[in-house]
This record gives sequence, C-alpha cells and structure tokens, in this order.
Amino acid sequence: MCLDDLISVVIPIYNVQDYLEECVESVLNQTHTNLEVILVDNGSTDNCPEICDHYAQIDSRVKVIHQPNRGLVGARKAGLSLASGNYVACVDGDDWIEPEMYGELFAAMMCSNADIVIAGHKEDLLGSIEIMHNTVPCGVYSGDSLVDVIYHNMLCNGNFSQFGIYSYLWNKLFKKDILLPNQMRVNNSIFIGEDAACLYPTLLEANVVCVTDNCSYHYRQRPNSMVKTPEKYEVEYRGIHTLYQYLRGIFRESVYAESLISQLELYILSLITVRSDCLLLEDSHLACLFPFSKVKTGSKVALVGAGTFGQHLYRRLIANPNFSCVLWADFKYEQYQMFDLPVSPVDSLLNSSYDVVIIGYIDVSVADSVRSSLIGMGVDKDKLEWIDYDFNNPSEILKGFGL
Repeated sequence: MCLDDLISVVIPIYNVQDYLEECVESVLNQTHTNLEVILVDNGSTDNCPEICDHYAQIDSRVKVIHQPNRGLVGARKAGLSLASGNYVACVDGDDWIEPEMYGELFAAMMCSNADIVIAGHKEDLLGSIEIMHNTVPCGVYSGDSLVDVIYHNMLCNGNFSQFGIYSYLWNKLFKKDILLPNQMRVNNSIFIGEDAACLYPTLLEANVVCVTDNCSYHYRQRPNSMVKTPEKYEVEYRGIHTLYQYLRGIFRESVYAESLISQLELYILSLITVRSDCLLLEDSHLACLFPFSKVKTGSKVALVGAGTFGQHLYRRLIANPNFSCVLWADFKYEQYQMFDLPVSPVDSLLNSSYDVVIIGYIDVSVADSVRSSLIGMGVDKDKLEWIDYDFNNPSEILKGFGL
C-alpha cells in the first residue's frame, strides 16, 4: 500500500442496510485502486454491522469501526482518526459513486497541487437524475483568485440560498493534513449543517483549490427520508444557533470577516426558511404564511414544488387551519407519487381554483425558472408568490429569531 497516492475513504453508516452494499461496492470498484475504505458503523440496529464485517473479510482494503451512535460528526472523526492515506474523502452510506470519481479527482489534485479538489454531484430520485454543479467556475484558484472567487462566494454567490461551493464533504477530495484538524474541532453537538461546519473553515486554510466539473457522486433521495418531521422547537433552534455561533466565531477571526459573515447570515436564513416551520417566529408573525407575507389567513393555496422546502411547506399548510391547500404539484410528480406523496401534475393548476400559487423552491434561480414556466402555461402572474425577505438586511431578520 503506497501512501503517496493512498486515498482513505470514510463512510459513516447508520441503518442503511438496503443501500450499503451498492455504496461500498462503488467505492471498492474505483479505477483508482489504492484505497483504504473505513466503514464506521455508528450504532446501527439493522444488518449494517454484519455487512461491514463481511467486506472487511473479503477485501483487505476495508477497515471497520463499530461504535455507539455519535452522530455524523462523531462518525467522521472516528474514521479520519484511523485514516492512513495522505488524501481523504467521505461517502455517505446510502449514496454511491461512479468508477472514475477518485481517479479523476486525484489526477486533478496532482496537476494543480491543490489542497482540496471540488466536484459537483448528481441528485437521484427514483431514477430521475439532476446534475448539480457548483456556481463557482471550474479552475484552479490560489492567491487573489482564491480570495476573490472562492472566499467571497463560497457560502452564497449573491443569490439567496445559492452556494458558490456546495457545503457537502462527500463530493470532494482533501489532503488529510488540512481536513483532519478542522473536522476534529467540530463539536459533536452540531447536527444541522455538519458538513458546512467543517468544509468552510477548511477552505479558508487552503493555499490552492481546484474546482472541477466532475459529477460522479450520486446523492440518493430515499423514500424513508422524505417529508422529514421537524425536531421540537428547542432542538431545532439549538441546532441552528449552534452552527451559526460556531461558524461566526471562526469567520470573525478571518481578514475576510465582513464578506464571510454576510454570506453566513444568508446561509443561516436559508436554513431557517426551510426548517423552522414557523416555530422560531413570534405568534404575531403568524397572521400570514411565513415566509410569504402576502399570503393571508383564509387563503386557498396551490403549492408548486415537492422537494425538501416544498415538503416542509406542505406540512405547514395542512397543519394550519388558517389556510387551505387545494393543490400540491411538481414537474416530477410521478416520482413523488411513488413515495405516496399526494403530488399532482403542474398543469392541474389550469383546472383548479385558488387565491395564490406559492413557488416552493428555495433556490432563487430555480424559483425564477419555475415562475417563468408557470406564466408560460397561462397561470396568472399576479397570483404567484415567492419568499419576500429584505435580503439586503439579513442580520435584522436573524435578530427576530434570536440569532
């Protein structure tokens, strides 16, 4: 095992027995064969422990850690602590990667002498695949370009809820000596934005960053992960508050603090928008549907969008007697129906009666595209509503949440 090109791949695992074999096989079958695969069984109660042990028996590149559930952060810490390679990567136990992924990322790292190589990814929804690229252009960044292009855009490129660099750890390749200390100092109590808590401080310590158009990582949308139930008020608030304070504390020490904190505020606001389900708002704000101030009590609402944000909005609507959700639609309605979600085709809007159509997409560019499509179909543009924050002053909005 040559350490010069050994990649240690850490796979945190918790109750994903239906997907784990495909995940591990995809890593073991990489064209870059000099791998160390570290399976971290994080207290699984299904057959994952046995699957992990099986792979350790049949492939000498596989190591297994069995430990109580210490969260995603704790699992990654355990895996990285055992890593022998000079280069490290992460894969989630229910995802999978294409055979050439690490070969291509490692080649890019060698050519650029980068500390971090960044890829895009594919979002898999029952065979429907959406390719997701970072909005920062592909290239090698160092010196002024690292500051101007990466640091000033990485959490937010200027558009609400639109990353310059996706916050995920799993679609990247790192030199171990830059990732390890940043992961080890992330508190295990962070359970919202775990990847962001590690990635962005790590980027700030890089001398060279390479952004590629590789999209060989498959991020799986699972049936039993759909329509997640939010945590209780205290838990959800603590998670967002802990992440915010952690990253803010690091960013305040940077010479780029002003830009980083401005981006962080918009990032945290996007998390609150998706996850809060109004729980973090004072009762006086509930006269309208947060965060759509023009959607008043008593409105008959049609909701377009069944992704994560759309699912939270749908649950919010059906749980609130002050609103009536007359239709939930999505362009990929067939896939969502396979999850037993009551999602209809978007053209059902043309035969429905409603007061307002909420565009349930958090990314502003996606929301704009959907808006244009709906208008093109004949939907009244005056009935279309999207998030109506004052994005020029996110700090004031966060204060309303106690942040």
